[in-house]
Amino acid sequence: MNNNIPILEARNLSKTLGSKTIVSNLCFKVYPGEIYGFLGPNGAGKTTTIRMLTSLIFPTMGDVYINAIKLKENREGALKNIGCIVENPELYKYLTAMENLKQFARLKGQTNEDYLYNLLVKVGLPNTADQKVGTFSLGMRQRLGLAQALIGNPKVLILDEPMNGLDPQGMKDIRDILISLAKEDNMAVFISSHLLHEMQMIADRVGIINNGKIIAEDQVSALLSDKTLSLKVDEPERTLALIVNSFNLNGTIKNGEIQLELRNGIEMADIIRLLASRNIDIQDIRMVDQELEDIFFRLVDNETSYLDKRVEGVR
Repeated sequence: MNNNIPILEARNLSKTLGSKTIVSNLCFKVYPGEIYGFLGPNGAGKTTTIRMLTSLIFPTMGDVYINAIKLKENREGALKNIGCIVENPELYKYLTAMENLKQFARLKGQTNEDYLYNLLVKVGLPNTADQKVGTFSLGMRQRLGLAQALIGNPKVLILDEPMNGLDPQGMKDIRDILISLAKEDNMAVFISSHLLHEMQMIADRVGIINNGKIIAEDQVSALLSDKTLSLKVDEPERTLALIVNSFNLNGTIKNGEIQLELRNGIEMADIIRLLASRNIDIQDIRMVDQELEDIFFRLVDNETSYLDKRVEGVR
């Protein structure tokens, strides 16, 4: 499979309800072997986007392509390439794990029991085939939902908050499965999530949506490569304004300390010289490791600056 050809693509995807625009001109691509994190605050348009990608609702404008098939022109042909969990997996609690898989497998003509058992093995549930789903933990139900989504060998997996409500072990189990599907099975994985630390550990690339628009898209490694300077002074608001106006940097105040995103060749020494020239006493100054959570909130608060900085990364 050519990893340069997207398995999932949104082109100018938009959704309006009455006079309200929920999603506006979304454009993104997801490739084989890639885990793509779709991030945004509550109400940003994540679930609406997923419902359009999976044909649960129709877009007002724009197109979805799945394995190069236009969804609105060939719905059946496009959808046979995807597996998905929107919100929570729908399972029959009074049936066993195998009986649940058989119910869904009939819809895709995959009734071979050995094939379905191998899916249970793939998601870490090899000894649960005859166990009633009503006895499953939340993490086990999520893994069985993944097995259900994998019926038919889809090329792309679309997941809406797959780790929501899980304990740390449950999150790790799901994370390991998804990484294996992407890296070993060359599957494209599209994950909508608000769990930023998990996305930092699992995603290759992220798109950040706010108010229905993608405000940033980049490799996670590139996002985390930016340098952040933490600075403590007596008057952080006035000092931040001085630095921003002097160097055109992005900055916030967190717990009384200035957090600056260093770029355009600006170094710590430049900041020190500026403050010394204005007789501003520096109480503490240090470089800090980037976290996706800090980057996310900074971008949501000041979205245009990132778009100006990384125009090539926004598709």
